[in-house]
Amino acid sequence: MKKSTRSLERQIQRSSIAWLEGRGCVCIKQETQHRKGIPDVLVLLPWGAYCFIEYKQPGGSLTPIQAHVHRALGERARAVVFICHSRAETIEAYAMMVARSANAREEKAEQL
Repeated sequence: MKKSTRSLERQIQRSSIAWLEGRGCVCIKQETQHRKGIPDVLVLLPWGAYCFIEYKQPGGSLTPIQAHVHRALGERARAVVFICHSRAETIEAYAMMVARSANAREEKAEQL
């Protein structure tokens, strides 16, 4: 990956993390040198849910190992992994987690 590509990805990531933290999320940047394919950021949402976000430059795509690990996280841990190419996509991911959590609360209430 070119230096300018990494720089753009980092800018998107920093801006997105600042936006998420402004909404009460805790964002944990993953150190990936020990395990390839792990998403860039673990996001702990204020209401107790979590998700992972992989940041890519606009037009960027996952490597085969990233696709494998992300799929495994979804299948084995029921984790939600978003691929975001911009802060706007991070905001959409956050909105999806808000909706997902609201639906889960409604389903739980119906079971009671």
